[in-house]
Amino acid sequence: MNVMKLKPAVLIFVLNLAIANSVFAVWPVFHANPERTGYLNSTAPSKPKILWQITRKDLGNYGIKEFEAGQIAPVISGSKVFVAGAYVLALELKTGKLLWQYRDSAADFYPSGALAVGNEKIFVAVNNTDNLRTMDQGYIYALNQATGKFLWKTKLNRSVSHSYPLIVENKIFIGDDSGIVYALNSETGKIVWQKYLDSAEVIHSSPAYYNGLLYIGTEGSSRSNENPSRLYALNYQTGEVVWRYEIDFLSGKLNLIHGTPAISNNIVYFGSENGYFYAVSADNGKLVWKKQIGFGADNIVGITTAPSVGYGKVFVNTWSGNFFALKRDTGDIVWEFSTEPGEANSAPVLADKKVYFGAGDYFYCLDANTGKLIWKEKWGGFSAALAEGILIAINPLAMEGFSDQGIILAVSDKAKSAEAVKPNQESKTPELVEQAGQSEQLEPEMSGPKQEQAKPADFWSNFEKKLKWQSVAVVIAGLISIFGIIYLYLRGRKNN
Repeated sequence: MNVMKLKPAVLIFVLNLAIANSVFAVWPVFHANPERTGYLNSTAPSKPKILWQITRKDLGNYGIKEFEAGQIAPVISGSKVFVAGAYVLALELKTGKLLWQYRDSAADFYPSGALAVGNEKIFVAVNNTDNLRTMDQGYIYALNQATGKFLWKTKLNRSVSHSYPLIVENKIFIGDDSGIVYALNSETGKIVWQKYLDSAEVIHSSPAYYNGLLYIGTEGSSRSNENPSRLYALNYQTGEVVWRYEIDFLSGKLNLIHGTPAISNNIVYFGSENGYFYAVSADNGKLVWKKQIGFGADNIVGITTAPSVGYGKVFVNTWSGNFFALKRDTGDIVWEFSTEPGEANSAPVLADKKVYFGAGDYFYCLDANTGKLIWKEKWGGFSAALAEGILIAINPLAMEGFSDQGIILAVSDKAKSAEAVKPNQESKTPELVEQAGQSEQLEPEMSGPKQEQAKPADFWSNFEKKLKWQSVAVVIAGLISIFGIIYLYLRGRKNN
């Protein structure tokens, strides 16, 4: 074989790979994508080297005295990181430079930490307090992605304590603590439909999307089976229930679906706090397999967050102190890794044949194929995000004053050393975008889902709006491939 003849093909492959990585390396919603698989086709750090960090002192220099929230999960888009604590922050992904910060000074403004980015907007779940016992009112805020300027807010029926928003096309989906799932128009905040899910006392699960259906879990009666907890599949256009699956009831356990489902290859994967993990058909909800993986005397021994799916396996974090890799098709255990029993609310990040997650006081990186520990750091157990080879982790220990390290950490193999690097703040710190939300607050009607349905979007209108640099890059990659094939063909004919 003549190696020289392969050079053009190799060049074409490398160019396409580089373009693909720059285009698709985004993490715009909790757990990476609408299917909530937690998987990204990207490089990922093999060492815990800090590229940059933001500490409590740094936040104080920005005029931010507090930055606590119950479930902070960063999102990434356009080489920018978005994080919501007491404020909503926009940071440069590669430097940590603060671009803008936002809070609503005219309202009880307590972001839950749940965000989604899309359609040039940031969507933020906000409550009237950060006290779970007295929290009773929730909102969805929309901010301009580039500037942090307030656009609109919509008042929901009750608080949004745990559910993360999801954006699909021109709709925002979320569940609230009264058992209602909402679809909002992303441009106006208007409620397109709403649906109370039977037997739901609250919804702490987050919606996932796959092939025209919306999937979400409910929490019914925690100590009895009077109101069972179920996984629902809804028509994403209307909110109509397509099917529902009722989980097992175990006496003495919390029989609740607190976590978020993940969908891959037409199978929905989800877990219960009682220790059972399920795989059901995405089409009809029929059981494919189930496995009990959480054990112990505590009432919570199972799954409270989303699993990750990739490399032929499902990766699951449990409160009983074990992290599992299961065969995707059968549920058989491939490997098991022991962690600290206790809080395991961190949804795993899966990339580059590695899996990242938090449990207890530690954050782990494991080999996805073998379960072998690659590294661990005392960063606590929040969910992370990944893009362009940079892992964004949130350190709740630092947030609570138990660590001097950064609250927001950027980890990358491109970091010069393992020493923490301060964010690049050569330019003046941006002024606080502090506004009172003045748009109409839309009260949900309680008579069930509205009959008004979203009209099919005009193809060319949407195409024109979405034809950003990412689309141009995809076209360029395609043209490179086409011309590369023609070049190789003509060169082959000439040599013959």
